[in-house]
Amino acid sequence: MVKMEENKKLEEVVYEAIKRFPGISRTQLVKLVYVIDREYFKENGNTLTGVEYELYFYGPYSHEFKKVLNNLKENDAIYENFDGVSYEIFLTERQKKNSSFEERENKAIESAIKQLTKDGKLKSTREIKSYVYSFDEVKSTAPFEKIVFNDQGQPLEEHSRPDQQHTIQGKTIRVPLHRVDQSIRIKGGCLTCQSGMKRY
Repeated sequence: MVKMEENKKLEEVVYEAIKRFPGISRTQLVKLVYVIDREYFKENGNTLTGVEYELYFYGPYSHEFKKVLNNLKENDAIYENFDGVSYEIFLTERQKKNSSFEERENKAIESAIKQLTKDGKLKSTREIKSYVYSFDEVKSTAPFEKIVFNDQGQPLEEHSRPDQQHTIQGKTIRVPLHRVDQSIRIKGGCLTCQSGMKRY
């Protein structure tokens, strides 16, 4: 995994996404960057940001996003509004700057944006989550496990399949992948669905 102090690229991509879509939610942001990484991987054999993703509560996620967002806020580059349901992210006026990406990086960014927008506007969080969950490498990954894809953006054969048994805190459970979209919390040695979880 890329160390935070070395991963300026993730910060640049996150910044670019916020610049292009003011008011983007955290969930939309993470999924957009995931699709950018996915598109970049298809052509280059590695992700643009260098981070590793796992199948989290609301789909692909990396804890590096929280670090990047906190760093941008500490440097007065972004601010967030919370509407009681989700966080909307904006750039601060005095920190706006132009981004510089290589041609192959721009290609992945534009491809991802094309997939997740309609009439120039970012699709809803629900639509984006549904789209990302349709990817083979996401469907074939068990909850809380690393998402792995090959140069076609498809899962590696040895990776885990959905709807299989998993052992958590000594208990064996069976988790259909379609239930992962619900907020799942480990409690008392089993998985229980909860509401009001943080959205990423």
